[in-house]
Amino acid sequence: MIHRVALHAACGLTLLTFHELVPHGVAEMTAVSVCQDATFEIPTSRGAPCSGNGDQPLGTECPRVGDTAVDECYPYLDSFNGVNCIAKEDAQCVHLQRKNAWGCTFPSTWCSAMSASLTEAVLAPDGCPTWEFASDDGIFISDPFERAKTKAIPHGFSRRQ
Repeated sequence: MIHRVALHAACGLTLLTFHELVPHGVAEMTAVSVCQDATFEIPTSRGAPCSGNGDQPLGTECPRVGDTAVDECYPYLDSFNGVNCIAKEDAQCVHLQRKNAWGCTFPSTWCSAMSASLTEAVLAPDGCPTWEFASDDGIFISDPFERAKTKAIPHGFSRRQ
């Protein structure tokens, strides 16, 4: 809540000041998404949330056990307790390879399996991923546009059994 205060200074000038009123005991919160789970709220006093897309994350904070979801909470999620989503374990800040970004994931989810950092062994000198390729990889056996050799049934008619 913003509170305005008018201060009367000498010579008839009025000085307006604005103060943000924060009730005692209420921490500022930020929303943090967890891979394959809900979006949780964590206190900003913990530090910057895990995010970014470079070699290092911009922040490393993720939801911890007991943190509550504020968005994207669905009954099929592991963190759903019948009423809301509550973190059952500490999430970890990892590099999500398929998204090429830093994000939070719970160790028990399949996002953890795709979150291992790229190793130098699979990187080309310019930093791009590489893979083995054979000249016959990806060749179609049949033409995907070839029509079936069956007679078409005109619209509105059906074949007798």
